[in-house]
Amino acid sequence: MKRHLLIALRVQLFLLCVSVAGISCTQEPAPVERRIWTKSEIAALQGMTREEIRSRLGTPNGFYTRNAEGRWHYSNVLIDSEGAGPAKKMWIVIYFSKFGEQRATLVELHEHAEQDEEK
Repeated sequence: MKRHLLIALRVQLFLLCVSVAGISCTQEPAPVERRIWTKSEIAALQGMTREEIRSRLGTPNGFYTRNAEGRWHYSNVLIDSEGAGPAKKMWIVIYFSKFGEQRATLVELHEHAEQDEEK
């Protein structure tokens, strides 16, 4: 009788461990604080390493990041034009050097195309 209880307890413990590991592996890391960036702050990313950029902007979440190793793509980043109107959602594409510490060599900002144009 005791042996059956011990086996049942081990099976339950095993299932608990597997379910906790499965849940923790599927959760995405917490995003970096959502904030409004200025164009000059984004331009200052040039020359930084991948880890420095990840600590500021978080993990890349854009389409191009999945297709190319030499660049990262961030979508829907709020960019302030430094006094030229309200902040806009923009894309950021960061190209990295393939040599050495793989520092950012080019940082591009792209505006979203307007979906609802007024007639």
